[in-house]
This record gives sequence, C-alpha cells and structure tokens, in this order.
Amino acid sequence: MAGKVETAREEGTAVENSLLIKGSLDIEATLRDSDLPEKDRLKLKTLRDQLLAQDIAKHRRKKLWKEVDWVINRKRRNDQKKQERKKRRLEIRTGVREPSQKRAKIVRMADSDCKIKVALDLSLHDLMTEAERTKTGKQVQRCYAINRRMEQPLRLYLTGLRDAEAMTKNLFGFENWDVFRAEDDHVSHFGKEKVVYLTGDSEVELEDFSEDEAYVIGAMVDHNRHKGLTLKRAIEAGIRHARLPLDKYVDMKSRKVLTIDHCFQIVLNRANGLSWQESIMRAIPARKGAQLKDDDGNEGVDENEKEHDHADDSDPDLGKESDDECHGSS
Repeated sequence: MAGKVETAREEGTAVENSLLIKGSLDIEATLRDSDLPEKDRLKLKTLRDQLLAQDIAKHRRKKLWKEVDWVINRKRRNDQKKQERKKRRLEIRTGVREPSQKRAKIVRMADSDCKIKVALDLSLHDLMTEAERTKTGKQVQRCYAINRRMEQPLRLYLTGLRDAEAMTKNLFGFENWDVFRAEDDHVSHFGKEKVVYLTGDSEVELEDFSEDEAYVIGAMVDHNRHKGLTLKRAIEAGIRHARLPLDKYVDMKSRKVLTIDHCFQIVLNRANGLSWQESIMRAIPARKGAQLKDDDGNEGVDENEKEHDHADDSDPDLGKESDDECHGSS
C-alpha cells in the first residue's frame, strides 16, 4: 500500500514538473538559481501557482507562459542591451558611428516668444456621434503634439470643456498637457471683441495674425453633415470670422476641406514666421494635390512632387495622420 502511495506521489510530482517546463523555460530550475533577484523569484512563484491551477483556460495558460518568458529572460535582455551600448560607444569613439542627435528640448508656452493665441472649440461635442468624438479627440491630441515640438509654440487654448469628457477622457496624459483650459466658450473667455472664428464658409479672407486677438478653430468631425455651422455660430455670437487664404495661394485637386490638425498646422507655421505659401504647403497632405499659384493667381508648380517636409510626423506623439475632414478653416 505504501508503495502505491509513493508511486502516486511521484506521478503527481512528474505531472506538476511537466506543467512547469516549456521549451527552454524551466520555472523550478530558475527558482533554484541563487542569483535570481527577489522580485523575480516572487513573481515566478505566483506564476507557478497559477499554472498549476486545475481549471485554467488554454488562452490564460498561454498568457502566463509569456509572463514567465519575460521574467526568466529579463537578465539576458538587460545584458544584451549593455553589450549593445558598449558597442555603440566604442563605434562612436573610433569614428565608425555618428553620435545620435539628442531629442530637441521641449519649450513650454510660457517660455515661447510666440504669443499668437489659438483656441480649439470643444463645445461642439454634443453634435457628434461617439465615433466622431473619438476622431476629434485624436486630432486635438495631434494639434497639441505638433505645438509642443515647435521651437516657439503658440498659446494653445481648449475652450468649451464643460461636459466634453467624452472627447478628452481617452487622451493620453491630458491632465498634464501644457495648454490653457476653459470650461466656458471662447466668447466668455476672451471677450467678443477679441475673437476671430476661422471657418472655411466665411467670405472674409484672413490677411495675418495679431497677438491681440484669439483665433478659434472648430473641433468637430462631422463629414459635412453640419455644413455652415461654425459660420452660423460666429454670426449668432456677434463675433468676427475669416477663412485661411487657401484660395489666394493654392489650387487643390480635391475639396478645400482640411482636418483640425491641418488647419492648426497652417496657423502654427505662419505664427512661426513662414510665408503663407510655405505654411500651407507644409501642412497640406500630398493626397490633396495642392499646387501653388503664381503671383498672378495662375496655377504653378505642384509642390507635392517635391520632397514634402513633415519633420513633426516622425514624432511618436503625433500618431497617425487622420483622413477625417472637419469644420476647419479651409
């Protein structure tokens, strides 16, 4: 009888051991390693107990083994990174490799020489579907990322934030953004005399920007369901309105309707001293087929056939460029 009990115990141990070995990963062998950091030892013991559970699902077991792999191979990965750093430093010293460029210093709005004020109007959130609010939020995030990467960021405001949580709740790090925030709308915040609403439906063409005024861009993706809405709201509020001078400087193969971030990029470029032509061509995506007009207003060179300078697009904070058009200032 004792022999049968011992045999059963050995078989049980063998089954447990088989559950704790997968390929080159051996949990028990790793736990016996005296050099294993204590935090990794505790994590492996927790994973071991979970893997030995009787009712564990297949997909859960697979996920647990990925965590085991991560813990067991942590030291190997760290050692590999150290070797790569040593190799890189040696190559730099011997002239085989050029030193990598350090990331540009982030300039906060308070330290910027650019005092042009731009407000993204978030009060339009109740006119959009949930999907449209999500897309709008991503474009707002892109505007913020573009601004913070500039040597001279402009003064970016988010107005109409009251009840706009559905649009801002999923924005990464939103609480720490370097922006001015206002629960009220732009009129209440800046005053009626100081506001210019940028809308493509206006018949007034903007000539340039002034530090004494605040320029508002409607933060709304609606696929043209609410055509003329921003102009109507500007008129009802008794504030000035204008459109960016796209017609004056470029011809486009497609409609002159731009996303929120493209409108913002044009304003940001101009606020940083670029000409209107450069400001527009650097912001408009190549798919729009934009061509500069000559001094007489005739169609000129297709600048998008040249190398398009989108230095900011390499920043991971910017995210994927959107194709969703908005109630912008085209």
